[in-house]
Amino acid sequence: MLRNFYEQYPLHSKYRTKDIFDYFGKETSLQLVLPDVVRLYCPTCKTTNPFRHIGRSHSEMSWPNDLHMHVLQCTGCEKQTANFLLEFKADREWVRKVGQLPQWDISLEADLEKALGPDAELYKRAKICVGQSYGVGACTYLRRMLENRITPLLALVRQNREEDGAPAEELAQIDEIIEGWAADQKIKLARDVLPESLLVEGDNSLELIYDELSAGLHREDEQECTEIARNLLDPVRYIVVSLSRDREQRLERRSFSEKIKALRRGDARESRAAPVPLFTELPLETV
Repeated sequence: MLRNFYEQYPLHSKYRTKDIFDYFGKETSLQLVLPDVVRLYCPTCKTTNPFRHIGRSHSEMSWPNDLHMHVLQCTGCEKQTANFLLEFKADREWVRKVGQLPQWDISLEADLEKALGPDAELYKRAKICVGQSYGVGACTYLRRMLENRITPLLALVRQNREEDGAPAEELAQIDEIIEGWAADQKIKLARDVLPESLLVEGDNSLELIYDELSAGLHREDEQECTEIARNLLDPVRYIVVSLSRDREQRLERRSFSEKIKALRRGDARESRAAPVPLFTELPLETV
């Protein structure tokens, strides 16, 4: 029942358990509540595997003791263990994760790290902050990373408008937005070149995520910001990887288009028709 809590919730975060114990009863043994199997990243196997319960060193203590150690073992290598130290509130309204080994994983998938480049450090810092329930810091890092992803999009907007013969005044306005600090204007301008995969039912997902991060920073507390950042880690990852793939495809299409235009002009035929000397003439030596 607490599987999602084990797999996705960071250190020091709370999880509501009142409904669970209201259903089973306040005096229910924790053996009926704590999960027997969870899916976690195994540092030994280098992949996500099922971890199965092998022991609870403190959970056999009678109520109202509120600290419980839950130990699970990887079913892949049968060597790596995962240890969770849990704190239950006296009336069992919530549980908090106060200890976890191995620590919260901040490694990045290869495609995400490649897409982020130098900004990979910002995403890792956001994951570290989520893992320690520093939600304000996590939202800040994610928002800054998105702002850095927007600028290359705007350069693409300008290039497209210039090729379409846009007037100098419009190009100057785009340059002003690119060089400015108004992120909301940048996001709205970038909407014109977003891939279809980032437009959900007509909504600009990039704008929605950015607004949610900003709202959390301006109005919410540390715990709520942690929840916001935790829920947005995967959507942000999807956006970054999608933008990187779309940029590569655009570059490939541009190169393909230029080669086809060269064929239409006859450049390729002319280059093939040019005579190629079989031998290189060397100057005669003076005797």
